[in-house]
Amino acid sequence: MAVAIFFWSWALYNTLSGYPDVTTSNLDFGVISFLAVWTISYRIYKKLRLSNLHGSVVVLTSTDKLLFFAACNLVGLNYLMGALGSMVRESYDNGVVYNVYCGIGAVGWWVNGIVGVRKMKRGG
Repeated sequence: MAVAIFFWSWALYNTLSGYPDVTTSNLDFGVISFLAVWTISYRIYKKLRLSNLHGSVVVLTSTDKLLFFAACNLVGLNYLMGALGSMVRESYDNGVVYNVYCGIGAVGWWVNGIVGVRKMKRGG
């Protein structure tokens, strides 16, 4: 959840400051995708916390798992769009380092979605 909040804040800053092109209004899609990850992660955290407080077994629904997986994939797609967007935009060249960063981010979030759902299935 902390990672999602950090990157959501960064995306919000980019959106409000007009980065990378201050002449247009740019919505950094991370505002939406990281909020989705935070929201479902908080929902799952709350369920786990309540079950621990009451000494009960938590039951994560298929909806919880699907929403978590979808939110992680949304972030991964956002990173992929960032890399592709930087390759086609002539006015803003992010360079190779940015594209590698986006590629690592995309793969990382996709793996996070898969691993997270598998852990939820095992209960660990």
